[in-house]
Amino acid sequence: MRAKKLVNTRAVSDGEWLAWRRQGIGGSDAGAVCGADKWKTALEVYLDKTGELPPVEEKEAMRLGSKLKDFIAREFTDRTGHRVMRRNWIFQHPEHSFMLAGLDRWVIGSHAGLLCKSTGEFSKEEWEDGRVPAKIDFQCQHYMAVTGAEHWWVAVLIGGNKFRTVRLERSEERIKRLIDREAVFWNEHVLRRRPPAFDGTDASSELLNRLYPPATSRNSSVPLTEEAERWIGQYRQGAEEERAAALRKTEAENKLKGLLGDHEQGTVGNYKVEWKSINRKSARFAPYRRFQISTISK
Repeated sequence: MRAKKLVNTRAVSDGEWLAWRRQGIGGSDAGAVCGADKWKTALEVYLDKTGELPPVEEKEAMRLGSKLKDFIAREFTDRTGHRVMRRNWIFQHPEHSFMLAGLDRWVIGSHAGLLCKSTGEFSKEEWEDGRVPAKIDFQCQHYMAVTGAEHWWVAVLIGGNKFRTVRLERSEERIKRLIDREAVFWNEHVLRRRPPAFDGTDASSELLNRLYPPATSRNSSVPLTEEAERWIGQYRQGAEEERAAALRKTEAENKLKGLLGDHEQGTVGNYKVEWKSINRKSARFAPYRRFQISTISK
């Protein structure tokens, strides 16, 4: 491993560990910095590194996910035969000091590491056919950049009852782009205290709610800059397009229902259209017909 050892995580408190993490970009930050994490934005990473992010209460899923890493690592060894070990350090890239890495496990006898993940059933499609979510690929390429590893293993427990292992190969091209993106983020935003902009993602909406909860609102007015007029125009245009799109969608649904009539389903090309009768178990609820369009798998 070519990475520098920055600090032994066994020798520091939780608060000290967080302070060390703020001195650079970690693997779990890489996807957000590159716009590939639907749960976290580059702005949230920025606020975390500058110490401006409001503290968040640890959720049960986060706590259990951390405890599951031991089980996932053992299961990985049982299934693959690759023994793993802990590396209780925060590592630092030998040339790009802003790139940090805290590893789940290191694979013994192989120049590779292991990322242990747990996720819900709702995201199982992201892990099918040997694929991984984009943010996981960024995370592993980040670890390979810091450590010089040739490949990285990912072991994931899905929905508590499905286990997948994926081997990701080192990509010099992706690593170069990743380093360039992280360098711009660190040097142009974090060091210069220039926060990235909010965007239209759900993660950005959630961050706004965390930054400005109802208890902080004041019954006062503030003058806005001319830039606000542009966003007001975009909002109004988006609302109009949303209404028009809803009308087109409803029109298409009603046309298809008319074509089905009293039939519950119809097919055309690779599509199946259903308007199925659903009878409720309770007499308090009236039966209804559920409409949906699906693709016919071949």
